[in-house]
This record gives sequence, structure tokens and C-alpha cells, in this order.
Amino acid sequence: MENDTCRSGLTCLRNDQAQAAIVFIHGFTGDKSLTWNHFYPHVASELPDWDLWTFGYSSKRGLDIPWMWAADASIEKLADLLQSQARCEPLAGYGALVLVSHSMGGLVAQKAIVNDPSLALRVSHLFLFGTPSNGLVKARIAKLWKRQLRDMAASGPFITRLRHDWDALPHHHKPYHLTVIAGERDEFVPVETAHGPFPRNVCVNVPGNHVSMLHCKSSQDPAIRHVVEGINFRSGPTRRGRSDQRAITINTYRQRVHRYLPGLEGLDDRAFVDLILALEELGQRKEAVQLLEQRRSRGTDVDGVLAGRLKRKWLTDRQHNDADRAIDIYQVAYNRSLREGNHEQAAYHGINLAFLFLVYREDKVRAYGFARKVIGHCGTNPVDHWGRATLGEAHLLMGEVALALEWYEKAISLGPPSRDVGSMGTQAMEYIKRMPDRVEQQRLELRFKNLFAGGCP
Repeated sequence: MENDTCRSGLTCLRNDQAQAAIVFIHGFTGDKSLTWNHFYPHVASELPDWDLWTFGYSSKRGLDIPWMWAADASIEKLADLLQSQARCEPLAGYGALVLVSHSMGGLVAQKAIVNDPSLALRVSHLFLFGTPSNGLVKARIAKLWKRQLRDMAASGPFITRLRHDWDALPHHHKPYHLTVIAGERDEFVPVETAHGPFPRNVCVNVPGNHVSMLHCKSSQDPAIRHVVEGINFRSGPTRRGRSDQRAITINTYRQRVHRYLPGLEGLDDRAFVDLILALEELGQRKEAVQLLEQRRSRGTDVDGVLAGRLKRKWLTDRQHNDADRAIDIYQVAYNRSLREGNHEQAAYHGINLAFLFLVYREDKVRAYGFARKVIGHCGTNPVDHWGRATLGEAHLLMGEVALALEWYEKAISLGPPSRDVGSMGTQAMEYIKRMPDRVEQQRLELRFKNLFAGGCP
């Protein structure tokens, strides 16, 4: 298991050459072995697809004697050390990192994320256990003789700067999943000190004091559940698959935003659409729609993406203004596609008009009319998964279930991304829910859910 050859740096807990890793970071006067020996085995058993490491550094109770013998490094220098470790093997090879930190270790993690954009874009999850993110009032007593305590002092220069820099981080530089955990009996880092700088929806309490909150007896202890369930989230870019792959997918979207957003004005339409999809998947739908509104005149593809965001918003919030605007935008884009002779774009906009006319406006005549036009636009042998799925949807809307299944199966056979499978499934299930025959509806619900293999709700 653990090979504790040095006090500072990385120690391996499990290295199975996985694609993502969890790094445990101890706190003030902690130890990279002792702090986590009641904690990490439960995480390891629950998350077999992740490699596990601990990051250690010197933090003693004794007096610092700088300029003479030795002194424990400042939190700033410890953050530099963590950044250096992340740039080198083995951590450099992971597509996603999870940082699980305790006490002062959470300040080290936050400072490293603030200082290093390349690290920030690889940290998908950050867990802060008993971290004095608002600083310690008690630290003032001993700040003259202990550098790390001086850094943790409330209203001191380190904490003040860290809070300013954290708040100034772009949304996509902050970990996608943040959980701030306080011990309900922690007197060293009271709840208000741990939770203070963060939104309430990411803050939780667990039993125990500053030390005992990590002394877990089983994988069902609340502290373990917050970590495991946080990593095993079932939302975001994909709702299925292994948690390590989902984390890597999230980081891919974050890196795309980092790459494209600064050069927004000069992006071509394809890169712009990729940026919009990344923002949406990261939960920044409002910003995505604002950018689309500013760029509407560029082409029918961009118009379709904007209308699609509004359609999705209507499906979630059921606000008629969203659906009406989506129809208006799709209609303009459809007419423009016809004028330009672009049948692929006409099919895309036409099938969405058919969907909204049937599901939102309950206008079967116009819905069927667009479905028939879409079949003509697609032709007899579309080669990509979207063309095949569009034909499947058009036939399903018209009640031609056997043909619909045939074309959907051809679409799925091409192995499309799970996000696209989810989009296909969402619209298909909306049609099936409206079938008048309840027995037939239930049969088809099961058949289509099996077809999309978890891609639809």
C-alpha cells in the first residue's frame, strides 16, 4: 500500500494506471499517512476506477526558527510545491484530478488553483474538510512564532488576498464540483469560518471535531458519502458511464471555454458553436444564450443553436415565451436554408419546428407538414447519425413506428456521443408520451429506452 519514503511530496496509495486521480492533502500539523488512514480505504473501495495519492509537507507544532536552522514553508510555497507536483509525472498524466483536503491543506489547494490556470482546468472536484477559508481568529495569538498560523490569520494578507483572487476566478477555472465540509463540533475551525466565503448550496456539516470528522468506520459515514457521491455525480455533460470519464469530459469542456472565450470575436461558426455547447454543459446557459443573441446574423447553424437552447429551456421551465421565440428563430433559419439550397440545415430546423408545433402548440397539421418536408430534405440515405435520427423522428411523429425504429437503430449503430443520444431520446420520448393508446405507449417507452441505453430521461 503506502510507501512513505519522504515527508514532503507525493505518496502512492493506489496506482493502477487510471486516467484520473484523487489526491489527499493534509492540514496544519497533519501527516500524509496518519491524517487519511481511516478515510482513504473507504474511498478506494467505493471508487475503483481512480488512482489515489497523498500530498505531504512539513507542518510541525514546534517553533519556527527562520534564518538559522529550518522553518515550515508558507502556504504560498506549499501551493507552489503542489503546482510543481501536478506538472510532473505521475499527476501530469491524469485527465482529471480530485483534491480532497483537510484544514490548512484546503488553503494550499485553493491557492494552487488560483495561481495556476493549467492546474485549475484539471481539478474537476474540490473537497474542503474543516478548512479555515475565512481565516482563524485564534491564529493571531501564535502568529509571531509560526509562519503557517500567521498565513491563516483572519483578515491577514494571505487570507484577504486568497479570498479576493478566488472570487475573481472565471467560472470555468473553479472546480466544477465544490463541497465545503465542516465538523459540527469543530472548535479549531468553526462552521462559520469554514462555510463563510462559499454559497450555502455547497456547504454541509458532518459529525465530529476537527480531527475526528475524518476517522470514518465505514463507507456509509457521512464524510465518505459526500466525497463518493460528489465524485459519482449523475448530471452535467453525461449522465452515464464511469465517474472518471465524466470528470474528464467536464474538464474538456472547461478547457474549451478557456481556449475559445478570449478570442470570441474572431471565432469561426464551428468553434463558436463548440464554445456555446461547452458553456451550456457547464451550467452557464444564461451566458451561452447572451452570446448567441449577439451573433445571430452569422448563419443558420448559429440560429439553430440559439433556438435549441430556448427549446431546452422551455422543456425545463415551461415558459411559453421561450418556445415562441424558438419557433420564430427556427422558422427564419428554415426559410433561409431553403433559399440557400442547404437541405441538411433545412432538415435540422424543420424537424425542430415539427416537434414544437406538435408538443407545444398541439398543431398536428403543421407538425405533420414539416415532418413530410423533412423526409424530403434528408433524402434516402443520410450518412451521419443526425440525418438518420432526424428521419427516425419524422417517421415517429407521423406514427410510422417501424420506420422510426429502423432509422434510430441506424443512427445508434454509428456510435454517436452520449450527449447526442440524449437529445435524440428526449424528443422521441415526448412523442411517445402523447400517444393515445396507453398500452402501446408503455411498450414503446420500454423499447425506446432500451434503444437509447440510458441516453434519454
